[in-house]
Amino acid sequence: MKKLISVLIVATLCLGLLAACGGDSPNTSSAPPPSSGGDASAPPSQAPAPTGTPQGYIDDDVDHYARAPYRIAFLSQDLYQVQLAWLNGIELYQEKMNFEVVAFSAESDREKMIANIELAAMQNFDGFIVACMPDILDRASEVLYETGIPWIGFANTFLVDGKTVAPNVTLNQSGAGEKCMQWLIENYKEYWGSDVDAHALGPRLGMIDITYSISEDLLARQTGSVNRFREEFPNSLYFATDVVALGLAGPAVISAEAAYDLVTATVSANPGVDYWFVTGAAETYSPGAARALESLGKTTENALVVTVGHPAVVADWERMSPDTMAVNVATLSIPDLLYGGPAAAGIVAILDGRTTMDTIWLEVTPPNHPWGNDFGLWEADNKVVTRWNYLEYFAEVEAMTLGS
Repeated sequence: MKKLISVLIVATLCLGLLAACGGDSPNTSSAPPPSSGGDASAPPSQAPAPTGTPQGYIDDDVDHYARAPYRIAFLSQDLYQVQLAWLNGIELYQEKMNFEVVAFSAESDREKMIANIELAAMQNFDGFIVACMPDILDRASEVLYETGIPWIGFANTFLVDGKTVAPNVTLNQSGAGEKCMQWLIENYKEYWGSDVDAHALGPRLGMIDITYSISEDLLARQTGSVNRFREEFPNSLYFATDVVALGLAGPAVISAEAAYDLVTATVSANPGVDYWFVTGAAETYSPGAARALESLGKTTENALVVTVGHPAVVADWERMSPDTMAVNVATLSIPDLLYGGPAAAGIVAILDGRTTMDTIWLEVTPPNHPWGNDFGLWEADNKVVTRWNYLEYFAEVEAMTLGS
């Protein structure tokens, strides 16, 4: 792909994806605190100074094999289904970009997350890609900057006091939630029947969104879904639910069981609602929401579920027999390559000295971004897919990014 194609993809389809990591030895230059907005990744003395050409893309004009392989730590809050898919998306770029990625799991333990950052620093990794628990982003960012090792935030945007403190690979969060609801608006008649006009249902139509409000990213997804529903169906009922109300901790927070409990309680308490839309900030909510609706007698003729993310949903679809019609009919897919590629390409460009932590991706960061423009935000492309077309989308992305 040429650079022009990459830029066009940023604006339209699935962006020309990015590559992997770089640095023969760890960068030990001193780093400013996160709030300073300074450059925490001064390039190694042997690296060229940053140029005026945007860097950090899969088609950067650079010979990745003119140097020794970089060692990159993927520091994750845990390594369950979703995180393993992210890791796979990074690993697929190792040969192309001449790096090795090693995963560290905190096993949902906040203290272990911090300890893993320090451990990886002691093990002389060149750079970090960090998927951190949302309630310790401020503490983790301080420790990351103290290591002096370049890093990129991944999936959960690194925010302190509502502002970005590092470059991040993330989503247009409110836009993701809006996309889920828009798909339901455009497609519900295929399931409920052409004679059903959701606009005329009034309070007989209900919408449930499931979020985890401690995460600003996930809360923004709820805002997008709910606002689009209220705009389209002002006389219908909406329920913005939050797993925080369940008092859960660890992996149980982002779980099918949490969604099952919230949807069961909401639907049971509103017997006058005949039709239901359910959206969710995380894909793992989809199977639980679907089971709850189906246990209460709902089918695809009166209930539909669309969430953000795909591995857990795809796994659920693959367990179904061909003739099963489950209410979790679609999901907003962010293929692993569209997350992993940008992270890999970004960290390698920083380690090469071709860009810096506070200049990378500024050219594709939306102007006046609500979380600030001090650091670049790569918003991965995505698409709502169904059980019947998701493989086509994955193949399209693979051909565009890996060229296979």
